Amino acid sequence: MTAFFTECITGRWSANCSLPCGQCAGDGSCNVNTGRCIGGCLEGFLGDVCTQKRQGDVNVAGPIAGSLLRTGALIGLSVFSALVVC
Repeated sequence: MTAFFTECITGRWSANCSLPCGQCAGDGSCNVNTGRCIGGCLEGFLGDVCTQKRQGDVNVAGPIAGSLLRTGALIGLSVFSALVVC
């Protein structure tokens, strides 16, 4: 791999800083040469450059709603909400 030895603003990497970092934890910075997140990936992301969404994560209305949806509890809440609104 070619080393760019360039300084990019936080959240950018590659030659000429043309690529955005993935879903990086911490301050969002990544290695300027590889794109790897310095502080690791944000919760729910993985891969070399934190661009892959972890399987099983549901992005409905936050982590609690995602957990409820996986257990089927949110379906009951939706039916209840529809009855209250009508």
